[in-house]
Amino acid sequence: MTAIDSELREPVGLRIHVVRPVGLSCTKLDELACLIVEGGQIRPDNIADRLLRCRWIAYATDNEKVVGVAALKTPHDGPDDNAFYKAKSPYNYDAFTMEIGFLMIASPYRRKHLALALTKTLCDLESRSNLYATVVEANCGAQSVLLRNGFVQSGVPFADRGGSEPLVLWVKVPT
Repeated sequence: MTAIDSELREPVGLRIHVVRPVGLSCTKLDELACLIVEGGQIRPDNIADRLLRCRWIAYATDNEKVVGVAALKTPHDGPDDNAFYKAKSPYNYDAFTMEIGFLMIASPYRRKHLALALTKTLCDLESRSNLYATVVEANCGAQSVLLRNGFVQSGVPFADRGGSEPLVLWVKVPT
């Protein structure tokens, strides 16, 4: 049993994979994109292209079926259109080279610490980098995952680009 498996409540049949996006088959990329879109927070129009631009993708399978995903993204926001500016964070956006995002767990697999394990896996890969994430303010589960992985809230809640639900900025700075 791996360290990651020991954090899961029901590890039987579950496996965590960590890959560079270029190593994914088109079929696997489509499976990951479909799961992410299922969460309702990401527009489906260019998700596969956005996944291909990620630095790392961690995903979980149960007997080869994708049941969870998270990614380390390279942010490309402008100086007046980034989470740090909008959240009025004291941190400098340019100091954060990686964003944890696209975190989604299939419904039957939630509350089994799978999101925690995927996030920890990505954090461990970039343990010397400043990391950040944005989470819908009402998503207490995702915020708990970030907190348990060493992130702290920064700034104030802010409107997302769609303006529907406030987002919260979380940061992790190596010690």
